[in-house]
Amino acid sequence: MSGYRLANIHWNFYIELDEKWIAELYIEDKSYFQQTLMDLCQQMTIQEGPFTLSKDNKLIKFSKNIEIIMDYLRLDPNNKKVMTKIISRMEKYAQDDYVKLQKIMTEINSFYDELMYQGAFDLQRDTSVSLVNLLKVAGFSINNNFETLLERLICYIETENEYLDVPLFVLVNVDSYFNDDEIKDLYDYMILNNIKLIVINSNLPKRDVEIEGVKRYIIDRDLCELY
Repeated sequence: MSGYRLANIHWNFYIELDEKWIAELYIEDKSYFQQTLMDLCQQMTIQEGPFTLSKDNKLIKFSKNIEIIMDYLRLDPNNKKVMTKIISRMEKYAQDDYVKLQKIMTEINSFYDELMYQGAFDLQRDTSVSLVNLLKVAGFSINNNFETLLERLICYIETENEYLDVPLFVLVNVDSYFNDDEIKDLYDYMILNNIKLIVINSNLPKRDVEIEGVKRYIIDRDLCELY
C-alpha cells in the first residue's frame, strides 16, 4: 500500500498512514518512551537515527515533512517561517493586480517626497520603496484569539500544513491535555482535511467516547510489540 510510513530499525512493524485513519503509538516503558522521543527530535535536525520516513516507498526528509508537538500551551501560528510565507503570498496577490499596485506605489512615493521637504533639514530617502516592506508594515497575522487549547492546536496544524506544506504531525501525550470529545474532534478534523497524524502516548487511555479511524500500535513494558 502506498502512502506515508514511519519505520524504526528496532521495530518489527512500521506505522502506516493514509487518509482513512489516525495512528496511535503507545510505549509503556518510560525509558524507551523518552528514548523514542529523543530519537525523533534528533532526526529533525541531523537527519540521522533509527527512524526512516517514506512516501509511496520513497525515502523523504524528516525536517520538511514532520512537525513534532509536545508543548501545546505555547503554540504560536504566527512564527517566523509562516509569516514569511504569508508576506510572500500577499506580495503575489498584490502583483496580480498590477495597475492598482503601481498606482498605490506612485502615490506612496509622492507622499514620501512631500514629507521630505516639509522640514528645515536637507533630507534624502531611499527611492526604491519595497512592496515586501510595505506588506510587513501592514502587520498581517493569523487570528490567534482562541477560546480553547484545541482551537489553538488545530489552528497551528492548519497553518503549518497550509503555508509550510507539512503533511505529517506527531503529537505527544494528547490525552494529558484533551478530553475524549476533543480528541475525537481533533481526529475527525485531521481525517477530513487529509492531514496525517501520529499520536505517541506513554499510557493506554480508557476512553468513554468511541473514536473511529484509529490504528493502534503498542510497545508494552517488556518491549513486546502488539499491533
